Amino acid sequence: PGAALARDDAGDTAFIVAAFRGHRAAAERIAAARAAVGDPLDVFEATIAGDVGRLAALLDADPPLAHAVRGDGWPVLHLAGFWGMPDAAALLLDRGADVAAVSRNATANTALHATLAISGDLPTATLLLARGADANAAGGAGWRPLHLAASRGHVAAVELLLAHGADPAARAD
Repeated sequence: PGAALARDDAGDTAFIVAAFRGHRAAAERIAAARAAVGDPLDVFEATIAGDVGRLAALLDADPPLAHAVRGDGWPVLHLAGFWGMPDAAALLLDRGADVAAVSRNATANTALHATLAISGDLPTATLLLARGADANAAGGAGWRPLHLAASRGHVAAVELLLAHGADPAARAD
């Protein structure tokens, strides 16, 4: 359990390190070990894990957490998209997360960008668009959500974005 509680030089837990490196099974094992010693997931970890019960409890206790931003500039809503957690995204939006919030880092993108950049999760992208995400929002270097979906071969996401008015002629910087 001691290792499950450890943090790296950036302050990230072993759960975050495993999750960010794509090791879902390891992250889940760490979450279980932490739960066993009474160290529950924080708002970022609960979002990444898709633990909507824990996330709701955190937001009930501290409503501004819906707007929380990690030290590396990633808002919590972006993490829901990045990992394809539509239920977590819906809860965060219901609790006031800003669908148009831009990450506070060089990527300078929205949660829709974050969703399409990695998970390509169609339910999360659909939710974000239904809640007002801009299909033409320019992120860092001028990349639009359509650029990200196309570059990753997410054909269904390309179709979704075009149906929501994405400009097929938009150019990056």
